[in-house]
Amino acid sequence: MLHSWNQGENHLIWNFIPGSPPDYNTVVDLSLGKALVAGAGFSTWTYRVGFDVSLPVHSSLAEKLQLCAQENDSECTKTWLAVSSQTNLHSDYYRELSSLPELVQLKSCDGNQTLRCYDGQTYRYPEVLQVSTYLLVK
Repeated sequence: MLHSWNQGENHLIWNFIPGSPPDYNTVVDLSLGKALVAGAGFSTWTYRVGFDVSLPVHSSLAEKLQLCAQENDSECTKTWLAVSSQTNLHSDYYRELSSLPELVQLKSCDGNQTLRCYDGQTYRYPEVLQVSTYLLVK
């Protein structure tokens, strides 16, 4: 109903993901038309190629992250080539990614949001992300 809406052309809508984990509302409940959406949490069903800009989801855990002071810091040695730490992957994606030997898939430890498990070891999240060269974010 905006006077200058023009079917959303030349408009940018920011979606800061209302809701709480794991039930984020990634869909903007508006008639978007040709408007661009910049936001986080898109899925393959909600992301519109050529219209939307995917942004990372903000995590309050990031505020507690102790970044490596130097690359040669002994605690920051790159142990893995690629890591996925998402705990809510669709089973089809998980099965497909499990076939990649270079990719380490961290799992949730007993539902704890600040811990990830792999190969019998427990790691603190998001600090564990620093021991990988690449991160897979879906």
